[in-house]
Amino acid sequence: MGIGAGMTGLRPIIEGMNMGFLLLAFNQISNNCGMLHYTSGGQFKVPVVIRGPGGVGKQLGAEHSQRLESYFQSIPGVQLVACSTVENSKALLKSVSAQPTDA
Repeated sequence: MGIGAGMTGLRPIIEGMNMGFLLLAFNQISNNCGMLHYTSGGQFKVPVVIRGPGGVGKQLGAEHSQRLESYFQSIPGVQLVACSTVENSKALLKSVSAQPTDA
């Protein structure tokens, strides 16, 4: 839904509860969200923010503690950032919402 919303001009922020769940959406994130602008010859822009946790949490256990950031950082058209504080996270979300949608 978020990728379709981005294609229509909205700027959705998608919450990925943990990296293991984002891996289930890897095809949509890479082929639709990341590369659609390029594969469509620039006809579509997908200004989507996918927000998710990084690192290993003590409460998550073996199934939800994978470090999958390297998979996502290798996708053309996807920018990966990491926050160090709550204030940093807020500032990054505000700046992403204000960025132009060139790609």
